[in-house]
Amino acid sequence: MKRHSVLQMAFLTVVLLTARFAAVAGEHRLAAPEVLTWSPAQQDDAATHYSLGNTLREKGDLDEAIAEYRMAISQRPNYPEAHTNLGFSLAAKGDLDAAIAEYRTAIGQQSNLPLAHNDLGVALGAKGDFDGAVAEYRTAINQRANYRLAHNNLGVALNAKGDHDGAIAEFRTAISQQPNLAEAHYNLGDTLREKGDHDAAIAEFRTAIGQRPNYPSAHNNLGIALYDKGDLDTAIAEYRTAISQQLNFPKAHANLGVALEAKSDHDGAIAEYRTAISQRPNYPEVQSALDKALEAKAKSQP
Repeated sequence: MKRHSVLQMAFLTVVLLTARFAAVAGEHRLAAPEVLTWSPAQQDDAATHYSLGNTLREKGDLDEAIAEYRMAISQRPNYPEAHTNLGFSLAAKGDLDAAIAEYRTAIGQQSNLPLAHNDLGVALGAKGDFDGAVAEYRTAINQRANYRLAHNNLGVALNAKGDHDGAIAEFRTAISQQPNLAEAHYNLGDTLREKGDHDAAIAEFRTAIGQRPNYPSAHNNLGIALYDKGDLDTAIAEYRTAISQQLNFPKAHANLGVALEAKSDHDGAIAEYRTAISQRPNYPEVQSALDKALEAKAKSQP
């Protein structure tokens, strides 16, 4: 879900690129209380594999976690928590179709499983099925009161469908339930920016950064909102902060190039555009900006 703002300049047409909206999967993968229906030995073995899978996933060893969840499921097929966490681990590896299948299996085994509905919504949204994502987030919210992550994620999906007002309402609900949810402030800021309320957007981005100082996407998008207001120097500072926090950040390099170009710093802009392209070789809008910046530099020389 890339957010684009087109800026027209006298000799240059560029695209300011915001960082992706933040959808959040289940926070800690906490399992619901288990119903013991198998023999004690089978129950213990399945639970042991499930618990080990959680530990491995938290350490970042997704392949081993997946193997443990599958062992748990092989010993207890009707294990919705294991299917949910297997889905989460598969999604983290980029296998969205397999993750979606696991979430749906979990929901088929236990329909009242808000975490699985939320995470299914995240996976569907990542595949561009925003209608499906909206439905899953609404189900999660109906099943769990004050589910701030699902409200945030519902806002992301509604924004992707063009319902900015609905998205703003959901982000604000998430914030009312958890004021320090940086993703919700970030998402609210970007939606407000899209609606042209730059002052409110800047306030939300700054709140997100106050809650999470190392937040390169928020610094990048704050830079865009400041640029939109004509505050080039502060925008440049924010882009540089974003880059210092995430060196491989072609959008921020491109946006920094735009701001430098606006200050007639052709050499600085050209360097940033080239860095952006080196980090993302197939970047046609930035290649076009680079070509025009080179042309503008040539014309400015005696």
